[in-house]
Amino acid sequence: LRYLGAEYDDKHSITALEDAIAPYQDVIIIAPGSSINDYNFNNNFVEDACSISVNFVNETLKTKFAFFTNPKRLGFSTSLDGTNVIITSNLADDVAAADYIVSRNELAHHGTLYCDDSTLMLLNLMKRLGKKRIFLAGFDGLQKGKTNFYSQYLERSVHEDDVDIKLRKRVLKESYDDMDITFLTPSLYKT
Repeated sequence: LRYLGAEYDDKHSITALEDAIAPYQDVIIIAPGSSINDYNFNNNFVEDACSISVNFVNETLKTKFAFFTNPKRLGFSTSLDGTNVIITSNLADDVAAADYIVSRNELAHHGTLYCDDSTLMLLNLMKRLGKKRIFLAGFDGLQKGKTNFYSQYLERSVHEDDVDIKLRKRVLKESYDDMDITFLTPSLYKT
């Protein structure tokens, strides 16, 4: 409750991020879904785009930025060397080495809808930064009895299928319909 209602002035970080990603036309958002294990990322495509991982860092798939909203996931990421770290304001007191701190509240509100899904929050950040062409990978959705993450250490006990599929689809349709979003991997949220 303390960080859900907390205001955070992220103007400095937003300006710095705008400058950092300005050279890139394309943005690749890579969530930790299991589908990224099966997708053949074209190295030139990843190198030429602004690549951002969501709540993880992968030694094999180097991204330029790593976006974290979750302290537990940040704790799993042992090697952040060479990666620009973006954190939401709820982590500001716990993380000393963040390159950018952005308002969690601003990102969790998608127009009139509230959803604190990390990938959607990053999509909201990209919209705030004026990026319109987005490629999504690993934004699979949770399914009972399936491998849901690219790495076993990220798995958690999933008792039911993702109960927020309709909300996430609605957020994508209502808040990000004006963006050019391409799903690179299968997703329960693709409309």
